[in-house]
Amino acid sequence: MSSKASRSTATTTPLSTSQPRSKKEWLVHLPDHTDPSTLAKRVSVRGDHLSGIGPALASGRLLFGGATLSAHPEAEEGGGGAASAPPPPPMTGSVMLVTAESEEEVREFVRADVYARSGVWDVQKMTVWPFRTAVRRGVEVGGEVWR
Repeated sequence: MSSKASRSTATTTPLSTSQPRSKKEWLVHLPDHTDPSTLAKRVSVRGDHLSGIGPALASGRLLFGGATLSAHPEAEEGGGGAASAPPPPPMTGSVMLVTAESEEEVREFVRADVYARSGVWDVQKMTVWPFRTAVRRGVEVGGEVWR
């Protein structure tokens, strides 16, 4: 009977107790400014933004991130030709999961990003919540799997 209880305990042990965490996790929401030019500004600095977050992804500082949308874009119908790129999706902000010792450290990390420095994100309206991941799946980004 004790071996049965032991097996049961082993299979129900929460992830949080089996893997110690050296830093705290923070869920961050950053709305974009509402100015009509913000989407174009976001698209123009996106390459710099993605290059800039590479080291944070590699080090585990940034665990995931992505754009919030006002709606999912419709699938394109018909061929627009190779010369015409699809319009950017209707992005309204960003959500990310950051590891840091404090909320202020998270805010400093966000303020250093090109989206914050160029006025895409409305950092005055940033929301930061203490968070603890229960489950997460690796996602392929730029040909690499980030976990």
